[in-house]
Amino acid sequence: MNVTSNTFSDDKSSVLVNSQSVSSYSHLSWLDQIRGCAALYVVCHHAVRQVIIIGNHAHDPFYRFLQLATGFGHYAVDIFIVLSGYCLMLPLIRKQHFGSILNFYIRRTARIVLPYYGALFLTLICIYFLMGEMQDSVWAGSALPVTFESVWKHLLLIHQWFPSDATKINGAFWSIGVEYQIYFLFPLFYFLARKFGFVRTFFIITIISYTLWTICFYFDIFNAGENGASIYYCSLFFMGAAAAQFANQQNKTQAILFIDGHSKTIMLIAFAGIGAIALVSSLIGHFNLSV
Repeated sequence: MNVTSNTFSDDKSSVLVNSQSVSSYSHLSWLDQIRGCAALYVVCHHAVRQVIIIGNHAHDPFYRFLQLATGFGHYAVDIFIVLSGYCLMLPLIRKQHFGSILNFYIRRTARIVLPYYGALFLTLICIYFLMGEMQDSVWAGSALPVTFESVWKHLLLIHQWFPSDATKINGAFWSIGVEYQIYFLFPLFYFLARKFGFVRTFFIITIISYTLWTICFYFDIFNAGENGASIYYCSLFFMGAAAAQFANQQNKTQAILFIDGHSKTIMLIAFAGIGAIALVSSLIGHFNLSV
């Protein structure tokens, strides 16, 4: 069996990673199944949200059940972000080096941006020909009017930074910009993990991303709402990358126990910091605090 060394745990000791287990992608069919279920759920989520029930049927129990059952579409996006980190990490485990960063950006752009531009163009065509018929729909309330500003922001994939444009044209497009920008940070995440270990890097990214998100929320910048910049997704993304590293690591016990005492102290402080940030973020959202 071909094995190589890697650094998942924080004690810098040699940890064996089974590169043979990730040399074949046949075992990833379960990831496609998760993606398919999550994508179908998002479709149902958006479809139900577009339905307006009026009159005597406004409180129909079946429709209320559908609203409740499909009301967690945002969590499906969280799953996609975690899976992205997991899948992007697998070839790096096999190769044991990142390779050309420029080539990585080109491949990600070809895979994400080109299909996105196609969907954006198709949506604009549909709006042009069907806008009159859909003027009174739920979708039109958030997607229209289409302006030159909203178009160029979508083309640059920065529309999610602005509350006035995040849901324009097609509200589902906000997450594309978020994920694409995380891809630009992935090489940095990888090199930090190689230097400091995946566990420490996870806590570093989590604390920094949630702190920045809390600052954006408090000062009302960069659209820190539900369909906004979502800086905290950096933590979810790297969680997936760390999970891929851990899943293909032979000595899993070592990574779980954090054997050396210094690492335990660091982890306890990190957990306390993350808990404090989460509490502050929750209070800000609950009391709608602002400067």
